[in-house]
Amino acid sequence: MKWKANAGRAEDFFFVRDSNGVEADLALDAGRELHLFEIKAARTPDASLAKNLRSLAKSFPVKTATVLCRAAPFPIPGGGRFVPFERLCARLAEIAGEP
Repeated sequence: MKWKANAGRAEDFFFVRDSNGVEADLALDAGRELHLFEIKAARTPDASLAKNLRSLAKSFPVKTATVLCRAAPFPIPGGGRFVPFERLCARLAEIAGEP
């Protein structure tokens, strides 16, 4: 929320759940683009941690999928990125196309 306020961004953060009960911990609504986030405590994440994000992408217009965790940043097999907690603001800026 602080990133949004400091950057003067109009996007809204919210929680999303589909009719089957599949949910994402955080969603960033940027108009016609939806950016989903899962928050996990894992130090050694694997692609299964992003299964909810992949499932939701079948029902919603998902632009990016990010799993926040305690691991180094790297791509998620099948799409998306694992990002360490401390790089959340940098990831939001990246999504927003900021330098």
